[in-house]
Amino acid sequence: GVELNRDYPFKNPDNPNDSRELDVGAVGGADAAYLVECKAEAPDRPLSTEYVRRFFCDTQPSFVRAKFGDHAPKKVLAEIWTTGVIDERARAAFNGLKLPKYVEARMLDRVGVEAEIPRSIEGGARLLATIALPAAAAR
Repeated sequence: GVELNRDYPFKNPDNPNDSRELDVGAVGGADAAYLVECKAEAPDRPLSTEYVRRFFCDTQPSFVRAKFGDHAPKKVLAEIWTTGVIDERARAAFNGLKLPKYVEARMLDRVGVEAEIPRSIEGGARLLATIALPAAAAR
């Protein structure tokens, strides 16, 4: 099933109770998983390199370990969806990641996210536009 906004144990020798929160996680059968991390930002705010690293290198493996234990799944689709900007720094951090071969990773900006939302969800694009209001307009 699909799980929303859940914490998963994170292996941290300095803090055995540490965890990583995931916005959307789903397991498909015994060998596949789908993860989406949503980052609502102003349309001109870049996705931070630390956020990219933390999701793909901390959160994603924490979810996989919690769901599959020592058994590596055949496929994990892990995505960051942001209403902000995926700039060159975020892309460089993403391209420098060392992920297991079974992980298919993507980052989607607002245009990419809008393309993923089914047309049957009438208010989806309006919702994204509202989430991504510039800070000045939101006041």
